[in-house]
Amino acid sequence: MSGKSKKKEKQASSIIDQLQSDPFFQFHRNYWQFDENEKEQLMSKYPTDLSPAELLRLHHLNCLEHVSSEKGKAQFGDDVSDEEIEWLEGDTKDLSSDIFERLLEEDSPFRPRPGLVWQGEAGDSEQREPDFQGVFYNASLTHLGCLEVIRVDEQQLPKEMAFLPFDDIQAAVFGPSSLYRTAKIFYEHERPDEIVVVPLIYGLSWHFKHSYLHDGSFTHWGCHIESQQDFSLGIGLGHQNFKVISEEEGHTLFGIGSIGEIVIPLEFEDPKFEVKCRARGLDPDDIKKQIGTDQEE
Repeated sequence: MSGKSKKKEKQASSIIDQLQSDPFFQFHRNYWQFDENEKEQLMSKYPTDLSPAELLRLHHLNCLEHVSSEKGKAQFGDDVSDEEIEWLEGDTKDLSSDIFERLLEEDSPFRPRPGLVWQGEAGDSEQREPDFQGVFYNASLTHLGCLEVIRVDEQQLPKEMAFLPFDDIQAAVFGPSSLYRTAKIFYEHERPDEIVVVPLIYGLSWHFKHSYLHDGSFTHWGCHIESQQDFSLGIGLGHQNFKVISEEEGHTLFGIGSIGEIVIPLEFEDPKFEVKCRARGLDPDDIKKQIGTDQEE
């Protein structure tokens, strides 16, 4: 092993050592472990009898099976930034391709949604226009249109991993950036607001030794899949990234650590449009008229 490789491994070990006493790190890493029995149980109900959350969990387990396998890890050299992770042809790739299509369907709560994004400190949404607006989603194949969070108990300790569909969110306001930072979620359907903890790093990153996948300084992509809708995503490692697609700016990629606020606006084509309007105290007919006026202008 080269001196450079030893240094990288030592740095990575140091970061993980520092996190050993952090309950959020332990909880997060434990979720992102492959469980063969759990996958078999979910596969017994696939594809018709899984809830959307179960479908996403099966997707995670399938990605974990590939990336955490010896064959999957063997594709990495000492410097992951110089390597492209490829799917090994077989069942895991075929299953992920099929689940990817299902998660992108019109009635999927995890499909990309319109979004408004303010970078920097929270609170700017009342003072200026958003930095980005357009079709909004997490840029990793493992996440798509959702926000990964850790729910907390009364003692502010982790109690549940959750992947909140943008379909359920009105807005989110983020605290100062860190490996595990707080955020306040404002829900649709008159659900009460919630304080959660948001991981900075993709959980699959903890399977690898590279320090720059653990400290938020780097994002690496691999295992790309292209959908029948010409929508291509790869599995993300390192700093979580989001993407906004707009006619004006094209594709814009940015780290979750830079986000201060996000807003998921009402979507006229959403089957739940009228329900969401009423939950926000709005008249659906008035909003439809306003949308029609804006489009005419």
